[in-house]
Amino acid sequence: TALHIRRFPSSSITFANMPSTVTVSVTDATVPSLDLPTHLVACFSTPRARVFRTEIIPSNQPIPSFTRTNQNITLPLVIPAITIPHPPSLAFLLLQDLSENDVAFQMLPPNVVGEFPNAAAMAQVMSFVGNEEFERRMVWNGGMWRNVLGLGLQNERLVGVVRTAWNVTADARRLRPY
Repeated sequence: TALHIRRFPSSSITFANMPSTVTVSVTDATVPSLDLPTHLVACFSTPRARVFRTEIIPSNQPIPSFTRTNQNITLPLVIPAITIPHPPSLAFLLLQDLSENDVAFQMLPPNVVGEFPNAAAMAQVMSFVGNEEFERRMVWNGGMWRNVLGLGLQNERLVGVVRTAWNVTADARRLRPY
C-alpha cells in the first residue's frame, strides 16, 4: 500500500535542531493500521546540512496512538537522524526485495548490463554514454558505493553488484574520449 503523506517543512530543519518526533497526516483514511509507519528517517549528508531526504519506514507493528477521521489519519512518527554519504540512494538500498538485476539496471544502462559478466566490455560500452547521463550515473553510482561502504551492508550479493557497477562506471570514465 502506498502512503500519501503530507510532508512537513524540512528545508529549515538541520541535524542540530531535528525534533525527536513529528506529527504527520496520511491522506488516505482507509489504510489499515498495520500499514502505517512508526518512523520517518531524516538523512543528512553532513551534520551541518539541511535535511536532504526523509524516508517513511513501514512498521508492520501496531501503532501506539493515532487519530483516524473520514478524511485522514494523524500519527506521531519517531525521527531518527542519520548522516550518510549519499542520501538520495538510501531508499533504494533499503528496499528488501530487489534482485541483482534490479540493482544493475538502476545503476547502468541496459546495453551496459547486456555485456555482463565482462567488466571490460561493460566499461567500454559505458564510456560512450552521453555526457548528461554519464555524469548522472557517475554521481548516483559513486553515492551508492559510498553508502554501501558507510552503512556496512552485509548482503554480499547486493554489495557485489554495487561494487561492479561502480567499478565499471569508474573504468568507463578513464576510457571516455572526451
